Amino acid sequence: MTTSQVTPSSAPTSTSADPLREQKIQRALLRAYVDKNYEKYQRMWDKAETKKSRQSWNWAAFFLSFSWFAYRKMYVPAAIWIALIVGETIASMVFGYAERYSSVFSLGLAFGAGQVGNTVYALHSNKQVDQVKAALPSSHWVSNLRSKGGVSWLAGIGAFVILIVLLITVMALGGKL
Repeated sequence: MTTSQVTPSSAPTSTSADPLREQKIQRALLRAYVDKNYEKYQRMWDKAETKKSRQSWNWAAFFLSFSWFAYRKMYVPAAIWIALIVGETIASMVFGYAERYSSVFSLGLAFGAGQVGNTVYALHSNKQVDQVKAALPSSHWVSNLRSKGGVSWLAGIGAFVILIVLLITVMALGGKL
């Protein structure tokens, strides 16, 4: 059976000491969690495994940062990125440093997201799979991961709206509007 053929009824009922079998099970469950573009992400993760740094570039994370994290249902990294952006805005208002420093900071955040996005997503996805495997019987793994995983346009757009509201609030409180 290939990993793309795993269904809730054909999910393995027990784990074994066979590492190849365990890898196939993990990949099948990751496929269920990641859903859209799983093959692309698995190729990037496999390639990163061969590198010393284990990093790979993600253009979507570079251009969309916090929105991409939220779109991929990684809410903690999305919140951290939003907090960094809002924090930098507050710092620029308090300390009054030149706009170019804000631009450099923003570019640094974008590069940071592009650089760590795939690694953070791999860690997040594997953690979700491991939590489901530990909490549920194997017959429920795939269906639960499919419902928890995938993408959320609403979360991606919502993160953007939250950032805009926070920035407008900060600027209003700082007398910048």
